[in-house]
Parts: sequence; C-alpha cells; structure tokens
Amino acid sequence: MKNLYVVLSLALCAGALADVAVINQAVDELLDSGREVLKSRGQDKIVIPNLDKTFDKKIWTTTIHGEFHASGGLFQDTTSIRRTGDVTMKTEGNKLTLSASMGLGLLEVDFSHYSFQLLAIHSEGSIHAACTRNSINAVITIIRQGNQCNVQLDSAQIVDLGNFDVQMSGPGDLNKLGSLLFTWVLNQFNDLIRGQINHHIEDALREAMKKVDLCKKIPF
Repeated sequence: MKNLYVVLSLALCAGALADVAVINQAVDELLDSGREVLKSRGQDKIVIPNLDKTFDKKIWTTTIHGEFHASGGLFQDTTSIRRTGDVTMKTEGNKLTLSASMGLGLLEVDFSHYSFQLLAIHSEGSIHAACTRNSINAVITIIRQGNQCNVQLDSAQIVDLGNFDVQMSGPGDLNKLGSLLFTWVLNQFNDLIRGQINHHIEDALREAMKKVDLCKKIPF
C-alpha cells in the first residue's frame, strides 16, 4: 500500500512538472510574438520628456541655487522582455489564472545632453543610466465554457525597479554631485515613462494573443 502511494505521488508530481513545462513554453511563445509586435511598431525605444529641476537650499544666511536640465532622452528596450521564473497557476472552477514573472534584460536611459549648475560652477555633457534590477508581473486568465474558450491579459506591470548605475560625461568632480541629483530624478521614473512601458507591453501581448492560441497550447 505504501509503495502504491509513493508511485501515485511520483506520477502526480511528474504530471504537474509536465504541465508547468507546457505552460512555460506557451508563455515564452507569447513573449516571442509580443517582442515582434513591439519591434514592428517601433516601441522598443521610448522618447523621454525633458528633465528640468531647480533647487534652492538655505545654509545659514546664504541660499544656494542649483539647476539640472536634461534633454534628448531615450529609454530602451521593451523587446528585451523575457520570463524570469516558472509560471504559476491557480484553478477556480472553469477559470485558470496564470501569473508570470518577467523582466527586461536591457533597461537603459540615455540623455544626449545635460546641464548642471551649482552657484557659479557649471557642467554639461551626456548621461547614460542602466537599471541593475527590474521585474514585471503578468496575469493571464483562461475561461472555458463548454467548447468555448476565452483568454485575456489582466495586466502586465512593472512591479520593481532597482538602482540605476549613472554615468555622466562631464567633469568628474561635478559628476559625483550631478549623479546624486540625477539618481533622485530617476526615482520619478513612474511619472516619466513607467506608464508608457506598461501600456506598450500590455498592448503588444494582447495583440500577440491573436496569433498564439493559449487555449490550444495549455491543457485545462
């Protein structure tokens, strides 16, 4: 009896692993198609609005004035999206919910020109910033009703952004202070382009679902 229990347990585990492998492959195919959509639409890169920040800091009786401006901003690369872990699944009656952990292999921000001024000191040049960690979570729902099957993308959103490694081409001494300020500006990433990235990725995956039939590829 114990041996039978072990055999049945192993069989169930093997079946579950097989299902995960099939679902992972189906999501990978969806991402492949989504990348093609993004590339064809020219949405692998996103233009970033100019950054303009002024600040005044009072030290004793003296007010220190500074300005930071950056233009020619460009983000890349939405087509570097890939799956970063096994897809998880939850079944409720005739509904299967998939949750996929994803990320951008390349998440970089460039500004062709920046200008930084602190009191009478001035620096300018170009900026390159690379994000060292990011994650995206996508939720897909599959509903079966008899012979009918419906698939929908509930969301695909950036849920985490790590630190940015900032490189500025201007004078080194001023870059240390300028990098701190630019890093602070990048923390406003939500207001700049996070919404655009989410929108482009979601729209591309919904378009890809017209080509990749998850109902046929995922046993449910």
